Amino acid sequence: MHADGPDSHRNGVALSSTFHCMFDRGLISIDDDYSLLFKRNAVPGNVLSLVNPDGRLRVPEQEIYRPHRQFLEYHREQVFKG
Repeated sequence: MHADGPDSHRNGVALSSTFHCMFDRGLISIDDDYSLLFKRNAVPGNVLSLVNPDGRLRVPEQEIYRPHRQFLEYHREQVFKG
């Protein structure tokens, strides 16, 4: 758990191990519309080829099960190096 955030399903994202590592290191992040953001020139093309064609996460239909925008914003502002 990064920065002692709450232990809540809305403060988590299910990612592959490759993307999880990049997320923790601030090489990728997630915008409020669930689009993936990438640090320029830091993510290899072969990894980018694994991203969904629309560049967005697949999230549950019900908003209460989606990552909360407050936590996404924190990650973009405090962890993301883009």
